[in-house]
Amino acid sequence: MRSRAVRLYGVVNPTGQEDGFCVPVFIDRERSNHPLVQIVNEQNCIEAFEPFFSPIDIEEVDIEIAKSVGDPAFWYFELGRGPIYGSIEDIRRQFRKRKDSLKENPFVVLQILSACQMEGHEDDIRIVRDTLIKSIGMVGANAWLDTNVLSPKIRNWLGKPHRTKHSTQSKILIPSVLAVTDSDETTVLAPEELEHWLDEATWNQMRANLASTLKSFGLKFADLRFFGNAGLGNISLTSLISVQQLKRETSSSFARTKSLNLRQITKSYFEDPAGALRVVCTFSSRYEGKGKRKYWFGYHETWDRWLEGSKESFLLLGCVDTRMFFALPLRFIRSQLPHLRTTGTGKDKYWHIDIVDLASKKNLLDLPRLRQAVTLAEFTHRF
Repeated sequence: MRSRAVRLYGVVNPTGQEDGFCVPVFIDRERSNHPLVQIVNEQNCIEAFEPFFSPIDIEEVDIEIAKSVGDPAFWYFELGRGPIYGSIEDIRRQFRKRKDSLKENPFVVLQILSACQMEGHEDDIRIVRDTLIKSIGMVGANAWLDTNVLSPKIRNWLGKPHRTKHSTQSKILIPSVLAVTDSDETTVLAPEELEHWLDEATWNQMRANLASTLKSFGLKFADLRFFGNAGLGNISLTSLISVQQLKRETSSSFARTKSLNLRQITKSYFEDPAGALRVVCTFSSRYEGKGKRKYWFGYHETWDRWLEGSKESFLLLGCVDTRMFFALPLRFIRSQLPHLRTTGTGKDKYWHIDIVDLASKKNLLDLPRLRQAVTLAEFTHRF
């Protein structure tokens, strides 16, 4: 079922540079004027629209574009001689026509090549890397190449649907594949489960493709190494697969306590049709260590801003190993934020929410800055 169409309102330039990629901002004027950004899946189609909070001014654009979930993603690049925008195919056509003039800014060229999955432009990428070598050194330039070029290429090769026997599991693990360049050699690190889900022919093709790409940068393919599943954190593979279903079940159970229906806005955001109740739902698996911590959650600045936009708001903290969750009202969360540990600043800031057991007392919110803990008994639910 497709969502209603939303209209392009403007763009935000995340880097502050005059030229380069801009984030398209949409508005659903029939519901509200709250800015929305598109969430794009691996097929480069829109899978959701998510509320957007930006400290940067939104630049309004006079372009009549309406998009719905399921449509091709919309891209926008601001350039000195006028923007290029549209679907990936639109960008590719415009890029071919303006490529000579774009070469004066190799960083913008790279953004377009990366966003639009355009192959065969190693010369343009090499110009960017050579510039970085002069400014930040070889180690930094190689780290940039690994992150922005090599790792995405490898994941794209491995992620083709016909190459995997178990598409759901592999989609979870493939983003963990990394290219690591040291001196003039590149090693590929991959979760050991992928060794069994992808056949030998696929790995050999990946090696050949990567070796050809590396040659353009004066690099060599060194090795393919598999590592254990520790990199997945404390949530098991099975839990990762089912977390989205758990979020839907949790939000539905909570909605019944309010005699309301909640619709899913994004993977974690839920809202009743009237907009009077908003919910953010997140999950943690159980920590099995010897410490007091039992569950850990991150509470994000963007979540806080979204929740404040309705009359009543809750943070739902779900536990993967049980049918239990905690429904914390926004007013309660905010009263405890000064007592929690934090990471990051601005829109990237988040608070650490630790659920702990102390002696005979269970399901306590740890307040490390006060060296205390408060019970969550009144907020506990089962689904």
